[in-house]
Amino acid sequence: MTPRRAVAVASLISFVSGFVMAGYSGTALYIWYTTGQAEILGKLVSSSYAPGLFKWSLGEIVFAFLVGVCLLITALYWAVALIRSLWKKF
Repeated sequence: MTPRRAVAVASLISFVSGFVMAGYSGTALYIWYTTGQAEILGKLVSSSYAPGLFKWSLGEIVFAFLVGVCLLITALYWAVALIRSLWKKF
């Protein structure tokens, strides 16, 4: 596999992974923001259910959202770098 193709494949994988992670976690953050409930063990519960698990779950959701956003930014960076290298080639 050529280096340019490897960058293109990695950029595509980063974009798809980031989109899925940021989308799923963003939805969970929106639900928490609007209802005050987080998903714990597959069901929505309020913070009074288990405060420790609630904080842990919310932290996990925020972390996954930030990782997804970082993957999206990385994918855009590598896409721009690939386009620039192809532009210089022609």
